[in-house]
Amino acid sequence: MPPTLDALPFDVLFNISSGLNFEDYVNLGDTNKQLRSFLSGETICKRAVNAYISCTKEAHLTRTGSLTYAEAVRRVFRRREAFAAAQPSSVLILGYGTSFVYQYGVLCYTNEQTIRVLDVHDASQKESIISIPTLIEYALREDSKTYHGQLTLLQYSDRILVCLYELEKDFNDAWLIAIDVRPGPPTRKRIRVAIRLDTSEKLFVRHNKNYLYYGTHSGFGSHGHREWIIKGISLCTPGLSVETESLQLADLVGSDIGCTVAFEIHEGYFYALSNQTSFEIEEVDWTSYYHCCRFPLDKPRKQCLEINREIWRRQHIEGPINDSWNDLGLRIDERSGELLIVECRREWQGGGSQSQRTYYTQPIIFQDYHQSKEVSQPSSVDAGASENASSLSHALPADDPLTSTIDASNKPHWAPPRKRLYRDYHAEEHALSNACRSFILAKTRYRTYNPCSSSFLDLVLDDTTSPSTVASRLPRQLLRIRIGSRKLASPFNEDGSLRLPELKDETGEVLKGSEERFVGRGIRLWPPRNVPAELLDVLQPCSNLSEVEATSDERSIVYMTGSSDSTQGRGIVLINFDSAIKFPDLPLLKSRRAHIQPLDGSEGWDLTLLSRRSEDYKGKGKAGANRPVSANVPVPGITAPWFRSEKAMYCDIGKGFRLC
Repeated sequence: MPPTLDALPFDVLFNISSGLNFEDYVNLGDTNKQLRSFLSGETICKRAVNAYISCTKEAHLTRTGSLTYAEAVRRVFRRREAFAAAQPSSVLILGYGTSFVYQYGVLCYTNEQTIRVLDVHDASQKESIISIPTLIEYALREDSKTYHGQLTLLQYSDRILVCLYELEKDFNDAWLIAIDVRPGPPTRKRIRVAIRLDTSEKLFVRHNKNYLYYGTHSGFGSHGHREWIIKGISLCTPGLSVETESLQLADLVGSDIGCTVAFEIHEGYFYALSNQTSFEIEEVDWTSYYHCCRFPLDKPRKQCLEINREIWRRQHIEGPINDSWNDLGLRIDERSGELLIVECRREWQGGGSQSQRTYYTQPIIFQDYHQSKEVSQPSSVDAGASENASSLSHALPADDPLTSTIDASNKPHWAPPRKRLYRDYHAEEHALSNACRSFILAKTRYRTYNPCSSSFLDLVLDDTTSPSTVASRLPRQLLRIRIGSRKLASPFNEDGSLRLPELKDETGEVLKGSEERFVGRGIRLWPPRNVPAELLDVLQPCSNLSEVEATSDERSIVYMTGSSDSTQGRGIVLINFDSAIKFPDLPLLKSRRAHIQPLDGSEGWDLTLLSRRSEDYKGKGKAGANRPVSANVPVPGITAPWFRSEKAMYCDIGKGFRLC
């Protein structure tokens, strides 16, 4: 009898498991008790954490002793699978407010004249409460006593919240305020930054615990187009902030954050990325590149600016792009810690009649700074007016007839086509049934991509009215998440032979990862149309879905519904995929209809489950999720501390469910 896998020596099994990807490693442990016992050992799980998920929150908890390595492996696997399968573990109304930001697992939102800060990932039962009028009074001092204004939440990171305050007398008079939201006494030292801005034109903020950088699209280049100006503030000295000189990012094309440009702070550097190559339209062009630059946070000087214009993006011959669907962002790879470019493009591949949405990912790589001047120049013919046509032709395809039309006034880009690995792009599957149908852009309220679970996520409005429904008893639209995911396919070809990696054309070296193939796991919509009324009451706390604002991370999605013109607060809803995040006293949803996924597209409502919607938790305001909230001067006689800790609002609301 041949030996079974679980009968192999420890060293052999250890080497076998080392060659698996993360999902196969966990699945191998689920085949029988012996392998599960072996692969759940702390020694081998520690190696798995360091090899596969070293940059996750779970890995950080193992280093602090809060989580064992085996628990970290199982927790990451469960939340990735739940996300890919569109199977949330809990849903909850976190609060009612007028605006919010949700970053790094922390929700900051405005409610009436306060800012409330809740740690969602830790399922905290306490919220930090900040009085907006007192905050403005301490930050602006004499200016706050004379004029009212509007406050906008901008960015949260490392327990520091950054806001923009614009005076109503003149919206060009704007202040940037950063406040320390760690638990503690309400002292003025909590205000880390309070500076008057020259302009707030397309303002953005990125920061960590030591540095705060903000940028505006207010500079002008020699070409006459606007450019980004970046300024930094050092937060290293407690109670003292030091502002740096401004740095203008010359020739960084693009003005729409999240569409054509993206900014991020990572491992001691500030990164700026653009998917545009020129301010002017080139009539003849072959290749598109990303333009990326970075500088050290402690040296924001032009001399330290590194530029890479050779990050290949696509060949224009691949087909036209529908720019309305473009998304551009920077993410951190949970395995390597590298900064990834994540871009969504809807393209008419090869100029065909049907467009397809595809997410592309690739790491940002900078070579040694001292060599960057040599390696960062683009493979374009932008060499200045002194270049003549004969010298330009050396950088262009020799067999293309359009090359003869190029002269010194043109600035085309060309590089030979490059091979994309299957792991670096994820194309949306075509809808095979009505249940998995596509949604137009006007019905898609939010869209993003989760690289760690190989899933794209949309928050869509699904029309429920039809001749066969009782319109008076049904909401006209149902807010649903739509997730499409994929998994690694078998390493064998259809004929049973092992798929071998390909070789590089230039060197003949093995192209690592080229043997990988992926298979789609289908498109899932949640909740189903026959959602129980009690669950619907949580997912849509406000019947008006005219305005929906959302954001997400690797384990959850948070969105706000309701009209900004309403006199009541807008509901802030959490859909959580991480079963380790356990909010207290959440009842289990008994109805299994929350998990039903019809396969034939004939979804329907169970009218016996519908009930009258409950009254909204009271809150006031008129601002959207990223809109300002009015701030008034303090009212005499109020003695409550301007910074304090209180019971979280969701505890009083009491509307949420565990789903598994």
